[in-house]
Amino acid sequence: EMLNTIDDPAGAALYCMNSVKLQEEAGLQYFPSVKTFYLTTAEMLARTRNYRESIDYYNLALKLKDSTTDKNFIANSMNTLGKSYHYFKKNDSAVLAYQQCMKFVKESGAQEDWYYSASDNRFEPYLELKQYDSCKKIADELYAAANNPRDSMMLMSACHMYSRIAIRNKRYEEGLKWSLQSEQYAGNAKKFLIAVYYDIAYCYEKLGQNDKALPYFRLNKKMTDRRDSIYAKASSEFLNAKTEFLKTQLKYKKLSQENSTQVWIRNAIIGIGVFISGFIIFYQLRRRKKTEQAREEAEKKSAYFQDKYQNAEEQLAGFRNKIDDYTLKLDTLQDELNKKNENSASAEKIESLSKQIILTDKDWDVF
Repeated sequence: EMLNTIDDPAGAALYCMNSVKLQEEAGLQYFPSVKTFYLTTAEMLARTRNYRESIDYYNLALKLKDSTTDKNFIANSMNTLGKSYHYFKKNDSAVLAYQQCMKFVKESGAQEDWYYSASDNRFEPYLELKQYDSCKKIADELYAAANNPRDSMMLMSACHMYSRIAIRNKRYEEGLKWSLQSEQYAGNAKKFLIAVYYDIAYCYEKLGQNDKALPYFRLNKKMTDRRDSIYAKASSEFLNAKTEFLKTQLKYKKLSQENSTQVWIRNAIIGIGVFISGFIIFYQLRRRKKTEQAREEAEKKSAYFQDKYQNAEEQLAGFRNKIDDYTLKLDTLQDELNKKNENSASAEKIESLSKQIILTDKDWDVF
């Protein structure tokens, strides 16, 4: 907006294009004013005579328009879109754009000036399409409106239209008459007479009055060169600005790629570090888990052998008790045996004594 204010449409157009591009990348749903941005971008491009690009932006903007978009801005954009189409010789599309503008103004309640501007602007496309009846109708409407109330600039435009129609139909005297009247109505507003001067010179030349045609050709050439130089400067400034802008974008892209590479390397190093750390942690956890499992198994074995040991102790104690019992029994048996032995010896002694005392028949026989 600031560049446009200081009459730098080329720089303004590039900033507009970049702004819209950034908004498209980020998502249009986050930028409610994007419709206006498209219209502004198209207008800046049209001012620098980059009509091809301006047509694309205008069409995008008009697709996105809604009730929140400024009605007069839309009507102006439709008019400029028609001019852009006419510049590329797409006269059917130009007429359609103007008629859509007229319809939009009626339906939306925008300023009526845009309606009449679009209606008048249809003249040139109709003329190229050789629809002279439509051209005459437009000229008649403009001429009638110019006389009620009287408006010199509107009369100048209407007379110029009649002149163009007459010249296309090779009625050069009639064309000259209307062109001279158009010059007269223009007064001091000479900047609007570039095409009028050419028509006057052309009619004089066709009528064989070359001496009168030459001054008008010179005026037309002077004013055309001045206008074209302004347009060429604007276009050149736009191309230069676009070149610098693209250089900046390439530089930024290169830096972004370098940063992306550095980020990739950094991320790769971090990834490797994370992988190694993860592997070490996994190894330690696995080792710890194995150690815990071994400890648990050792504890289980220890508990098992402890139980075995306790059972063995109990069994040993039982054996000891049994041994003590058996020892006691053996002692008792030994005592009994000893007693039995003693009784046996006594019996033998008694038997011997008895034998010594008692004589048997044999003994008696021996005796």
